[in-house]
Amino acid sequence: MMTHHKIVSIAFLSLLFTIIIICSIFQHSTGFKIYSDSQLHSTHHHINEQDWREFEDFREWKRSRNKFMKHHNTEKSWNDNDRLLDVSNHVEHENSRLNWNYTDPPPSDYPALVGRYVVNQASWASVATISSHDEISSFPFVNVVAVSDGPLGNGTGVPYIYLTPLDFTAKDIKVDSRVTFMMTLAQGHYCQQKMMDPIDPRCARIILSGKIKKILKDTDEHEIAKTAVFNRHPTLINMPTDHEFFFAKLKIAFIAVLDTYGGAKFISNDEYFHPPGIPQKIMFDMEQNELRLSKKLVR
Repeated sequence: MMTHHKIVSIAFLSLLFTIIIICSIFQHSTGFKIYSDSQLHSTHHHINEQDWREFEDFREWKRSRNKFMKHHNTEKSWNDNDRLLDVSNHVEHENSRLNWNYTDPPPSDYPALVGRYVVNQASWASVATISSHDEISSFPFVNVVAVSDGPLGNGTGVPYIYLTPLDFTAKDIKVDSRVTFMMTLAQGHYCQQKMMDPIDPRCARIILSGKIKKILKDTDEHEIAKTAVFNRHPTLINMPTDHEFFFAKLKIAFIAVLDTYGGAKFISNDEYFHPPGIPQKIMFDMEQNELRLSKKLVR
């Protein structure tokens, strides 16, 4: 009886093993494979995961940009004919808005454009202040603030923030308004998709030092700041009224951009607000690269 059971077991295992081998051969020869929902985008052998992630991020960026640009085109405060004057920086940036028609950062040969790109992409910034807290008075102190320079793809370069006097940052700048902002592409998907560590010099970052200036109500710039911040951070609209939130901006005095090997590049205010344009040939090559990627992924 034991021998009979052993024979049946061995026969069953042999049959199962044979079925597995046949299925494996069939899958290999036909390319058939079962995918989960999250893997369906990789069914074509010519589409690798890296390309697909880049394309998905590209499409998401386009959707976000279109959403903000649609709002931009209907809001008077974002009219291209509006004249914006940053008195605190002594820089007129009437025509300083940059229309981005590519998803990757500008070439590293154009650090001012890279800096503007990073600031525009950032939804938050690390902000360092001189602490006013009794136990660490005069120590460096760091916090996170929601930031926006305007719609995605069409920013002014001016970092606008929304603060409450109850916050560490607001308390510190009331005593000493000097701050340093740091923004990096590491907070999005770009560096991760390129397999770059946040401290990789190619994972672009910008450091902006200066003073925080409160924006007075009933001014044109107050409406600009309000639109910029609330469009990017709509939940902030519902902050408690008794917390006395106010809009402010960074009066920029120092700009450093790190986007490749070889050390930081120092940018003047004038170059930052009026960066040189990218030559048409380079722009064309960048657009063609995006078009090539999109065609490869939809084939």
